[in-house]
Amino acid sequence: MPSNYIPRSLEPVVLKAADQFSAIMTVGPCQSGKTLSLHDHLQSICRYLSSDFQPYGERERNGEPDCSVGCKHFLKLPGKLGMDWGVCANPASPRVGLLTFKHQGCEQFEGDENEIEEK
Repeated sequence: MPSNYIPRSLEPVVLKAADQFSAIMTVGPCQSGKTLSLHDHLQSICRYLSSDFQPYGERERNGEPDCSVGCKHFLKLPGKLGMDWGVCANPASPRVGLLTFKHQGCEQFEGDENEIEEK
């Protein structure tokens, strides 16, 4: 958890709702901690595999790319959470169908030519 994280009194209610409903909506003023609270919750439910890059798994990075540099199989979550989180859609990846933090990575990275051309 980030050192500047401020626990919100509503968190237990949101977590209970997340267990009971297939979708929840978090609304509130800007800079009130909505995204940080959700980011922290996603980190707690994310499945970590030994094939993930360290510190999430056992694999050393060795200059290999991760999802954050344009893997064509990394489907970003909508909104601000999509800046860090997505789902892997590569059937050859051990992370297929799993919630994935953008730096977890896998050996089946495939660059998105369209994203590379835009840069």
